Formats: sequence, structure tokens, C-alpha cells
Amino acid sequence: ELEVVPLNGLKLSSQLGLTDAKYTDLPDDTQFIAAQLIDEDSRFVYTPKATVSFAAEYVTLVSANLLATGRVDYAHKSTIHYDIANSPLNRQNPYGLLNARLTFDHEGAGWSVSVFGTNLTNEHYIIGGFDDADTPNPGLGFAFVNMAPPREWGVSAQWRF
Repeated sequence: ELEVVPLNGLKLSSQLGLTDAKYTDLPDDTQFIAAQLIDEDSRFVYTPKATVSFAAEYVTLVSANLLATGRVDYAHKSTIHYDIANSPLNRQNPYGLLNARLTFDHEGAGWSVSVFGTNLTNEHYIIGGFDDADTPNPGLGFAFVNMAPPREWGVSAQWRF
């Protein structure tokens, strides 16, 4: 992690995560379903090898009691497998997400209003799924994936008392 404050009110940050997960001791019991699905080359479920993120946040006083905060962040993940068999249908290729938020906060009155956007580049990516056909004993032979939300915009208001 790295955080830098080059100017008063401006904060820049970055994070990097690297994971080298490996199966080293596999069960010999062929009755155990995982023993039929994984080997030493299998990738861990929900475990990207690399994640990286960057963010910039700027806070400034607009008036005596009104604070404005702008934030932009980007996060990237490498390939993710969503089932133990590492099915190609449940594999998410590398992707990145861009988000932004602008908040006005009135410190004296206790209220704040924000406008925000998530997934601004409208990435289409999966966050899970199931592939029955890629198991040792397929049942119905179907597969599905759960898609993440598309680009979203919104406004939020908060009142603290």
C-alpha cells in the first residue's frame, strides 16, 4: 500500500496484492469429489493472482460550513475462477472498475449529499456461477453465471443527528 499527500487536501493512494496459491497436499480418496476435480495445476476459487487499485481524493472547503469531497478510484483484478473444477464457463478474465463520487457535507447542520457513479466504463463481468456439466457426475448438464451490475449512477443524502 502507498498513500501520498502531495498537496493540502489531495490524497493519492495505491494498493497491490499478489497471491501465489497452490494445492500441495491433495486427498487420495476418489470418493471425495474434490479429489476428482482438482490437481496441482488447479487454481483456487475466488482467488485472483493479482489485484491493483488506485484512488485520488480531494477535499476542499466551499464555504464556512460546506465541505466538498471528490473521489475517483480504479480497481483491477486478474483472472478469477468461480468453481473448483476451473470451468471455462465460470472463469472471469481480467477486468477493471472505475468509480467516482462527489460529496457536499454541511458540518454544522449534519447533512450531506452525494452524486456517484459505479462501473463507469460499463464492464460486463461475472461474480459467480455454476457449471454442472463440468463435474465428474453431471446431473442435468446445465451452467449459469451471475453477472455483476452494469454502470450505475445515483444520488444519496444523509442526515446525522
